[in-house]
Amino acid sequence: MLRYLAHHAERLFESTGQTCGLLVGGIVNASALVSGWRRFFIQLNRVGVDSLPLVLMIGLFTGMVVALQTGIELKKSFGAEEQVGPIVAVSLVHELGPVITAFIIAGRVGSVIAVELGTMAVSEKISALCARWASTRCATCSSRDCSQC
Repeated sequence: MLRYLAHHAERLFESTGQTCGLLVGGIVNASALVSGWRRFFIQLNRVGVDSLPLVLMIGLFTGMVVALQTGIELKKSFGAEEQVGPIVAVSLVHELGPVITAFIIAGRVGSVIAVELGTMAVSEKISALCARWASTRCATCSSRDCSQC
């Protein structure tokens, strides 16, 4: 039991140390952000603006489903079909809109980063960077965090 706890504690400390090292490395290399403004805005465009059509399409279909379900229930229970518009507008804009947008953008951006890193691994770019004694952490993260080694 004691070995089990020691093993898990060691793994916890190791992953915490790696996370702190990544954070410190990002802060130290933040000065490279000044020279990387162009790449920074390209990444903002890829993350935000290119996700807009997907977010709008899913928001539209979610709004239609919520309006249909709300309209059916309001008509059946209260006879107040005229309240469907305000109810759907408030529920989508205030409640569902930010959550749906966050999920869509997180999923889209996460999959793009995973594909990019997978492509680097398959084409052996990461191995080449290790052979060249470059910082693989910086090279694999630099396309997203705008810091350069």
